[in-house]
Amino acid sequence: MKNAYRSRYISTESEAKLDTKVNRDQIRKIEFKKDDKTSLVLAKDNNEWQIPSLWNGKANASKINQLLDTLSNLKGDLRANNSKVFSDFNISDAESFHLIASDAKVPLVHLVVSYKTPQGGGSFVRLKDSNSVYLVDANLLNDIGLSGDL
Repeated sequence: MKNAYRSRYISTESEAKLDTKVNRDQIRKIEFKKDDKTSLVLAKDNNEWQIPSLWNGKANASKINQLLDTLSNLKGDLRANNSKVFSDFNISDAESFHLIASDAKVPLVHLVVSYKTPQGGGSFVRLKDSNSVYLVDANLLNDIGLSGDL
């Protein structure tokens, strides 16, 4: 991913990396949001993932395990470090998708994921309340079954 888009606000020598350092075993809840509205919540109860809004219906464990693997191993290269270029990446809070993984009460990681797909694949992401935009290998929206205009 070294040749992927890099903002004019960052030097080409930058080696800053995204490392979420998420322990998948600590995650008990995953929220998916758009426009500050919760779209979907997945909750782990007695080692089983459920969808509370669907009367605690059983969620697809293999898909969730795949997402947890991705989150716990997510790494990326810095592409920008200035909120002035969020529009270049379509990664402002309002225009992006939010993925929040929490333990029982506290968010462990809150990712802001752009709908803009980088040339060559992957995803543009940033941590909530951070100006640093990263390119990660994983196509997070595709991995969780989201594509197109949301």
